[in-house]
Amino acid sequence: MTSASGRRVCALGAIGLPIVAAALAAISAAALALPLAAQGTPRGAPRCAMPDTTKEWFRQQRAWLDDSKHDWSNDSLRQSLMRAAGVDASRPLAVQTGWTLLDGNATPRDSASIAMLRGMMRQRGSPWPTRSVVGAAGVRAVWQLTVGDSALEASVLRRMMEAGLGESFEADVAVLEDRVRVRAGRGQLYGTVLRGNAGALASARIEDSAHVDLRRDAARMPPLAQAICVARSVQSRPRP
Repeated sequence: MTSASGRRVCALGAIGLPIVAAALAAISAAALALPLAAQGTPRGAPRCAMPDTTKEWFRQQRAWLDDSKHDWSNDSLRQSLMRAAGVDASRPLAVQTGWTLLDGNATPRDSASIAMLRGMMRQRGSPWPTRSVVGAAGVRAVWQLTVGDSALEASVLRRMMEAGLGESFEADVAVLEDRVRVRAGRGQLYGTVLRGNAGALASARIEDSAHVDLRRDAARMPPLAQAICVARSVQSRPRP
């Protein structure tokens, strides 16, 4: 999963600040669509282990992100959110490798969709754009619109956590939770918030770091070292 950072993605990306685009060198772009990465390994990029897409985390993410059944109930809301976030329904949704960069002073984006999300959060009992309502692409769009807007992140995180089993994308929620915790000066749980430059990216403080990969696995993300490998590859690319 986009914010300036997320759209690097999520472009969050992750940051997916509103977000997106992919890069596991040894795997087909169509199958992968990794956020925050672009295909190929740039010259000078660090050699390290990329996420293993033969593992269960990848299969589970691809299954959740599959909208082929068209089983959502509010297509007009879905389309509105996707347009606002720049989500392209013709392309596979990017899997969440689980890394993000805080952009410091993020500027809230003023749009009808952002205003609509704020209105939904203000009204107790109002419907929320979950998977059964707007599909996987609509849920990802909400995440992309949210990431990088510090005023929205905590509120949207709460709604996503309350949505019910299978209604929110666990990996995106994990990234959002880490962002909220780090902004509040707390240790993160999944190690997704990275700091430093391309060659020296490392996670911000992690609570109970010995078990971080267990928590990442539960949230359907690859091990932290593999996510950092993706981040270093992406960040080492020349900027246009």
